[in-house]
Amino acid sequence: MTELPQGKITPANSPWSGEVELQVQFYDIDPMEVVWHGRYIQYFEAARCALLDKIGYNYDEMKESGYMWPIIDLQVRYSNPAT
Repeated sequence: MTELPQGKITPANSPWSGEVELQVQFYDIDPMEVVWHGRYIQYFEAARCALLDKIGYNYDEMKESGYMWPIIDLQVRYSNPAT
């Protein structure tokens, strides 16, 4: 498990922050060249997997432990487009 950073915790040094670089595909963009809102959920899941890998508790390890962290509720506020 990752040690907590010393000092002020920011998104960049938080052990509970995952980062993943994605390439937006042409078929995910609408005529206004904005990513279709439903695709963001898949982006969130990619970041969740990156976070689980970072903390050493990926899906395989989760399954072996007998505990699962299902997403049972999700709310999204789209404040800026990802173009």
